[in-house]
Amino acid sequence: VNTLQLGDTAQQFVLMLDPGYEAYSHFRATVFSLDLADQPVQLWQVDDMTPGFEDMLALSLPGAVLRPGDFEIRVEGWRDEWPAGHALEPVSTIPFTCIDK
Repeated sequence: VNTLQLGDTAQQFVLMLDPGYEAYSHFRATVFSLDLADQPVQLWQVDDMTPGFEDMLALSLPGAVLRPGDFEIRVEGWRDEWPAGHALEPVSTIPFTCIDK
């Protein structure tokens, strides 16, 4: 399991995400908190992402939105030729856990 060690809430995490093999014009990454008592809660979202370093997506995530527990990142892709009403396509789901320092 991917693990982030929390510390100062002012810190930033940069997570490198695999965009998969399909060619998309851009991507969206959404971070959800997973609490077993509730539905996943959206905490952070970045749209218009494009692959950069090593053909990966760089997601900058402020430590202030995280707390100890379980989370997941959902990566979705979009193609510019799609009509406006078309939904983004799921690319991947990445689970991770945050722990106290």
